[in-house]
Amino acid sequence: MNKNILLSIFAFLFLCSSFVAASAASSTVDFEVSQLTIAELFGDRPVLFQVRRTGDLSEGATVSVTAVDGTALWIYDYQIFSRVLNFAPGQSVVEGVVVAADDSSYEGVESFSLLLRNPSPNMRLGSQRTMTVFIDDHDDYPKLIFYGGMKVEPGSGRQVLASICIGPDRPSVEPISVSFSTSDGTATAGADYLPVSGTLSFEPIPRWDWQKCVPMTILGDGLNEPRETLNISLFNPVNAEIPNSPRYFTIINNLPYSQQIDTDGNGFADYAGYDQTSANWFTYQYPHGIHFGSPTDTIVPADYTGDGQTDSAFWRSETGDWYVLRSEDGSYYADHFGTTGDIPVPADFDADGIADFAVFRPSTGVWYIRRSSDGSVDTVRFGSEGDRPTPADFDGDWKADIAVYRPNAAGGSEWWIRGSSDSAVSVTRFGEASDRTTVGDYTGDGKADISFWRPASGQWFVLRSEDQSYYFRYSGSSPFMPAPGDYSGDGRSDYANFNASTHLFNVWASSDPTTLFGGGSDYSATLPVADANVH
Repeated sequence: MNKNILLSIFAFLFLCSSFVAASAASSTVDFEVSQLTIAELFGDRPVLFQVRRTGDLSEGATVSVTAVDGTALWIYDYQIFSRVLNFAPGQSVVEGVVVAADDSSYEGVESFSLLLRNPSPNMRLGSQRTMTVFIDDHDDYPKLIFYGGMKVEPGSGRQVLASICIGPDRPSVEPISVSFSTSDGTATAGADYLPVSGTLSFEPIPRWDWQKCVPMTILGDGLNEPRETLNISLFNPVNAEIPNSPRYFTIINNLPYSQQIDTDGNGFADYAGYDQTSANWFTYQYPHGIHFGSPTDTIVPADYTGDGQTDSAFWRSETGDWYVLRSEDGSYYADHFGTTGDIPVPADFDADGIADFAVFRPSTGVWYIRRSSDGSVDTVRFGSEGDRPTPADFDGDWKADIAVYRPNAAGGSEWWIRGSSDSAVSVTRFGEASDRTTVGDYTGDGKADISFWRPASGQWFVLRSEDQSYYFRYSGSSPFMPAPGDYSGDGRSDYANFNASTHLFNVWASSDPTTLFGGGSDYSATLPVADANVH
């Protein structure tokens, strides 16, 4: 048989098989509509789509549904739950399920496609085998947010960097940009800060930039001032809106008494802990702990470098040496001041924004203070054996005053305070021998209030500096430990305790004692770092 005859036979057989297959495909399947719109507002709720077959419906049939991403992405924006649709004999319409994922991102209108594929042999694909699905986003247009900011002013003549942080309140599929600038409020450019301006750009999804920060220099002027503010202006937004809410940055004067454990200088007391058995510190910079010191050392945290941030530090009684871990770069230095038997009492006695090395010698009742401003040493006899030193700025002149708590005075416990402004001595009877001193500015008048915590009852007593009236609050007894500090950032010391069993802080805001908040970590601290300021 020649070659041409064989080819003719094969062609005839192929045509026959094609005719048989076409004859077997006795029905046609299509999407009911070519387009479908679903609202993300109702995300996570099933939306039905229909597939219809026409022709011979006497037999059952199946068809697959496949999704193809467009601007909408599988899993992130949508899912389908009907991969294979089954027609029963006589059934002309079946339904599939698609679900839009509800998220908070601004995405506009997104789309993807559904395709019909792999029909059973008795059914063929029709002309409407593809359906485009649109997802209508309900999320608001992104708003640009200034994430606030506070920074403690550095010591006189020094500078410290703060951050201005801005970002959209939600992800977006569009690139975003905005211009910004600073201007004077109560703070003055050139004296309190160095002005900054510029433009920030934010990447869209999937490389979303939720926040960008630019540095701003805060200047230490050494003046006795209240909190100061500067304005942050946002303008020329692209693909975003700017809320009308005020935007300002706050500069906080460096407090002259060591009642604030603020290791990042943002004006909020930190949930900082210390483990006495391992000498590990758990602070903002070292949330997982850093070893610094030994179990027998006395912790003396304070701002020794004038950058507005609390430095981890300890005093070694057997040698009289001070060790300071600088907050700005993690390096440390050591210095000698004091001797065995002394009690370390660091505070800013000269109002230069830097804590001074100082000790109280109970055996003689003498205070030794080395001024950070000029290195000179002040020697002041004030107190006696058994007194607990409690230096703080009781007269509001931004200098720490020499003060002691005399727990066993005849007739009741007494507070002896020597004013730094005039050296006048005041004596106030307030407390009992077992009480622990918790000095701080609880009323926000710029003066330290006499205060103590009573372990037996868990009560916090505060003697108001402005009128010598007093009040008390309950904050919990053992196993709680007092940890005073301004955790709410409102310029007033809060009532706070630390639970050594759970390693958590509980805080009652002094501005609203009904408000309870707190925090902490899984660290194994045995006491709060703020315990260094409790006597």
